[in-house]
Amino acid sequence: MATKHNLDCFDQFTIRFIRSKARQLIGRAGLTEADCEDLIQEFVLDLLERRKHFDPRSGTWEAFVVVVCENCLATILERRQAEMRSPEREEGSLDRPIQDGEGSRTEFGDTLPDTQPGKRTGHWPRSAQETSELVQDVATVLQPLPDHLRDICQRLMAGRSKASIARELGMSRAALYGLLRDIRKRLERSGLRDYLA
Repeated sequence: MATKHNLDCFDQFTIRFIRSKARQLIGRAGLTEADCEDLIQEFVLDLLERRKHFDPRSGTWEAFVVVVCENCLATILERRQAEMRSPEREEGSLDRPIQDGEGSRTEFGDTLPDTQPGKRTGHWPRSAQETSELVQDVATVLQPLPDHLRDICQRLMAGRSKASIARELGMSRAALYGLLRDIRKRLERSGLRDYLA
């Protein structure tokens, strides 16, 4: 069960602002939802330490909170990114030869599980079943689309850039983006919102 911090010493604006800043950090620099309570605590402690410097003649409490929390957010990000770049985290080259569990020589990178990139990016690969269901769902949604929208979708799925699609179809990027918004709305209405990038 997550610990709830006692924020009674702060007004509602401060409480909401601290929580929103903590949520902004989730998904950045390796921070996850599990870190949220720790982040709130870090913001609270920083604000408590700095509130002795608040001077109501210089500005409002709300402005003070915003500046302190924005600076705290930047500090947390800088520290986390520095930790991620730290040489102590390096295990060596992925091309480094090692012996696998069966005694054969292989490269270190070949021993990593397929989910390893998800730790870095926060995006986890879909299972074969999820991928198959997604392909079927997309095909179902694309089938009733007007020909010009279906054509755009097929070009996107083939890996074409938006700029090249606009050029090939002889339209401005703004016009293409308008059509893409229409496609996105249709996909969202069909329940595929989670799959949109």
